[in-house]
Amino acid sequence: AFELGGDLGEAASAGVACSVELVGGSAAGEHGDAGGLDLHPLDVAAPDDARWLTACIWPEQRDRFDRPAAAIALARDDPPRLVRGDMVDDIDGLVAATPNGAQVIVLASWALTYVERTRRVEFAERLAAAAAGVRARGGRLSLATLDAAHVLPWVQAPPIDESADADHRH
Repeated sequence: AFELGGDLGEAASAGVACSVELVGGSAAGEHGDAGGLDLHPLDVAAPDDARWLTACIWPEQRDRFDRPAAAIALARDDPPRLVRGDMVDDIDGLVAATPNGAQVIVLASWALTYVERTRRVEFAERLAAAAAGVRARGGRLSLATLDAAHVLPWVQAPPIDESADADHRH
């Protein structure tokens, strides 16, 4: 679930929530389609895939088990569209399939760290072209990643307010 100054409702009670503070710009509209792109996508409706995801949690971090279990339950009730493909070669096609006027968020977490450097540049070029296409259709594209700055040197992170607390300064 995603919260921007609102009630998370059922998702929050399920233990899956993401709160953000909007700084500048405007808030996105209703949640639309959710899709995933992976060479070997996992389907949480399949018990073996759900077990594999749970097995990836470090065993000594017991407090981390509840959120993935809740996310798996939510994804089983409202499954995302899973696309088998390469994150570099196929990102533009996935983005092009989004509705006109959409706020498209590409979440790459730490994935780009494992992509060859030359392919990262290609990813950036494809993403820039996809973003231009989204803008031409009245939308906006954002990249959300946890990759280190040296992995994506062409991406400039927004400045962090000097008054931000320690949890927001990395």
